[in-house]
Amino acid sequence: MRQKILMIDGDVFLANQVRKLFAAAKLELEVVDNAVLGFVRLQQKHFDLVLLELDLPYQNGLVAIPRIKKLFPMLPVLIYTNSDFYRRSPVVWSTQAYLKKEDRLEPLLKKVLEFLPAFSSPFGISEQEKLELGPTWWD
Repeated sequence: MRQKILMIDGDVFLANQVRKLFAAAKLELEVVDNAVLGFVRLQQKHFDLVLLELDLPYQNGLVAIPRIKKLFPMLPVLIYTNSDFYRRSPVVWSTQAYLKKEDRLEPLLKKVLEFLPAFSSPFGISEQEKLELGPTWWD
């Protein structure tokens, strides 16, 4: 069974790139473009992890974090944003990671795999896993 990740982010181009990367790693990615829809999807379907942008329409990601954590306290939530502005906000302390968006997506995949139980490894992605995924699995 593939592990399911919910990405709450309005950047369609980025979401497509992340979808390709995660598909190559045998992860299922569902994308919604705002926190309100994200919260609805979390109540409708099981997810193993949430990737959350903070700058969102309708409801800021900071508002979504306590709602998600209240109903799903064990669900890993990783902040994935362009902004360093919220890094020191106490609300984000309840999340598992605060990742800055960058051109390369490999660091994102490595961090996601750290928080997915079936993939957890103190060393991140093994050399064998890299070989299985192929030489351009992060493109």
